[in-house]
Amino acid sequence: MKRYYRRISALFVIALIAIPLFPGCEPPAKTPCLPKANPAVRVVWFHAEWCGPCKRQAPTIEKLKSRYTIIDVDIDQNPQLAGRFSVRAVPTYVVTIDGKEWARTNDAEELRRLLGR
Repeated sequence: MKRYYRRISALFVIALIAIPLFPGCEPPAKTPCLPKANPAVRVVWFHAEWCGPCKRQAPTIEKLKSRYTIIDVDIDQNPQLAGRFSVRAVPTYVVTIDGKEWARTNDAEELRRLLGR
């Protein structure tokens, strides 16, 4: 019986520690959410001219450009930057906050959910 109570108390302590890690989110959050103050949020969009999914997701990205700074990077024209960000597939969206990578996805709809739009 004591083991059972120790496990429950350990889980309770872990929950108390984990809740403040994502301020502004509804705990528990499946994906991280942006801070309420919305500091310098930038999205680096890695794409290629020959990429079909990149062309299909372009209209969604164009809508997001009105609210966020989105940097277009063609991996064929700038392979060094793609290598620096360890891009293995296109399209890749890297969300940065104050210059630090915050999230990464390959889907424009998931990017919209991450950004809260």
